[in-house]
Amino acid sequence: MTIEKFILWITVMAPVVYSAGPNNLMCASIGARFGFRKSIPFIIGVNSNIFLYSLLTGFGLGKILESYPGIFSYIKYAGSIYILYLAYRFFRSSGSENAEEKDTRTPGFWSGIILNSLNPKGFTALLIMYSQFLDEKYPIYSQVFLLAIMVLIMSVSSHLLWSSGGYWILGRLTSTRANKIQGILFGSMLVVVAAWLLFN
Repeated sequence: MTIEKFILWITVMAPVVYSAGPNNLMCASIGARFGFRKSIPFIIGVNSNIFLYSLLTGFGLGKILESYPGIFSYIKYAGSIYILYLAYRFFRSSGSENAEEKDTRTPGFWSGIILNSLNPKGFTALLIMYSQFLDEKYPIYSQVFLLAIMVLIMSVSSHLLWSSGGYWILGRLTSTRANKIQGILFGSMLVVVAAWLLFN
């Protein structure tokens, strides 16, 4: 990949990867609520999926999804339902005065895998990337692996940034009132994301 093409790739992919979507908002909310370290299993889960889907999309899954666009509808609905469930957990923990009733389970590795599996934004970004940056003049295998690794590096850096940002900006506010506000704020943001996925 030439320097010019690499700069173009960053220009196209950075706004998609670093913008507020389901994965990034969950990283920020986990970082704020449970701390940066406890967000790492979730980040690993999300990114193991991203790398796998990137390879699969590059090696032909993208053509299947383009041939059967109805699959996106199922992914969209299932993803929205799961995001609403996560929002419910934040609302529930913010509304409880009793510490024993609070949902203190940190979303971990499997939550990351599930959320990213049901994230149509991720599939769309990969389809865009491969449609724009695969060059038939060069071997497909080496290009797919290179692009998959590049996406993985950008994705990990984005999730670490959102998680640490959530921790540094909101995670230090540990009063009961601050925890309630965080739960309502992040729950509401996830509801907006779910609605955006459903109606966009």
